[in-house]
Amino acid sequence: MNVLTMIRRWLTSGRLLGDVFALAGGTVIAQLFLIAASPFLTRLFKPADFGVLAVFASTLGILGVIVSWRYEFAIPIAKSDEEAANLLVLSLLLVALTSMGVAVAVFFWGEDYAQWSNAPELSSLIWLVPVGLLAFGFFQSINYWHTRKKSFAHIGIAKMLQSAGQVVFQLIAGIGSLGALGLVLGQVLGRVASAAYLVHRLSLDLHLVSIGGIRSVGVRYKKFPLFTAWASLINVIGTQAPVIMFAKLFTTEVAGLFSLTIRILSLPAALIGQAVGQALYPRLAEKAKHSSAPSRMISDAALVLLIIAFPIFVFIGVYGPFLFTLIFGPGWHQSGIYARYLSPWLLLAFISSPLSMFVFVKEQQGLAFIITIYETSIRIGSIWVGSMINSADWAVILYASVGVLISLVYILWVFRMAQVSIYGWVIQHRYYLLSAVSVLLLVLIIASNDTYISMAIGATVLSAHLWLWLHKYKGLLHA
Repeated sequence: MNVLTMIRRWLTSGRLLGDVFALAGGTVIAQLFLIAASPFLTRLFKPADFGVLAVFASTLGILGVIVSWRYEFAIPIAKSDEEAANLLVLSLLLVALTSMGVAVAVFFWGEDYAQWSNAPELSSLIWLVPVGLLAFGFFQSINYWHTRKKSFAHIGIAKMLQSAGQVVFQLIAGIGSLGALGLVLGQVLGRVASAAYLVHRLSLDLHLVSIGGIRSVGVRYKKFPLFTAWASLINVIGTQAPVIMFAKLFTTEVAGLFSLTIRILSLPAALIGQAVGQALYPRLAEKAKHSSAPSRMISDAALVLLIIAFPIFVFIGVYGPFLFTLIFGPGWHQSGIYARYLSPWLLLAFISSPLSMFVFVKEQQGLAFIITIYETSIRIGSIWVGSMINSADWAVILYASVGVLISLVYILWVFRMAQVSIYGWVIQHRYYLLSAVSVLLLVLIIASNDTYISMAIGATVLSAHLWLWLHKYKGLLHA
């Protein structure tokens, strides 16, 4: 039995992991479009073109977290379908209003923003920001409605449509030498396609919705716009603003190289981590009603995520430069070096991000907001320090180091809220942790020479390690 078959059987062994697979399955296919197209796109477009796309996407990502003021997060945990329906309508109304406000801002200051970010090519494309924002907001809001209804197949199909639409247009645009315009248009069209599908599949009883109901849920779940929205904004500034800063403080080419690295290393989180978090969220909310500390679920989820993340990020971290050059072309060798720097952080982020959904269940948005302010400040500061010494490499290293620290803090915080002893967790899983350290050292020795044979042996060792521990823990999270 190969590793992929083992993962699939393991994921579908319980109701929770069956939902994870339903979510991840659609996301896997969606990401396969992007993965398959990337080696062609990196040869059709220049790093600077990807830099312009990265500035656009980061701008959209920053605005996207507040487009519905985070009321969509409350939809899965609403006490009744009536509350959930009113939350959905409230979210969609806020999406429309916020997008119109952004359109006005773009009209007056869009060109100035493009010049400020050191991406003048963005001037003629900035009008696409409110269009993409509207589609993004509709997708996010309706996505959480389908999460509540456990209609995970619709979410997966929407993600596939987004990736397919984006990739097809970008490939055509690349052949037609449209440059950054083709990349940006492709991303926006993909988002519009995914949002349109979810709108088409939406089943909502409008009799449940009223002005009074909308006002009531707006007040009942006010912590989401008051704390979660701002915490999310500051958090996403910490993750998205670096791309804009690399463009402004260095060049759009550096921003393009960095953005490709982040996009590739974020794939495991997109494929599995987000699905785990989205499937865990309603179950943790349900369990919290009957127990103040669903410790077993948090403890097991952390181990599952670590087992999956370890071989992926060790492989990328060790073989990054060789791998990126092989797949994306000689012009992207530096992205592989960045991948080596960023892998430890993204391994821990793969674990901390899904677990952080427990923060919303425990309604600890206020403290999360404070932590996020601190996190974003030191993230931004790390890149600024790198620019002061005129080194993009050091900016990336410092940024990754800050990410490691913050991810560890979040994991420890979630463990504490769930009443999971970190010492007890380490002792309980000491044999896995010791084996992981041993495998890491072995792979580092094997990778002393960058060759195809070395990479194949390293991949085999990591895959075998993954298979053995998945087999041992195949009953985990059977829920």
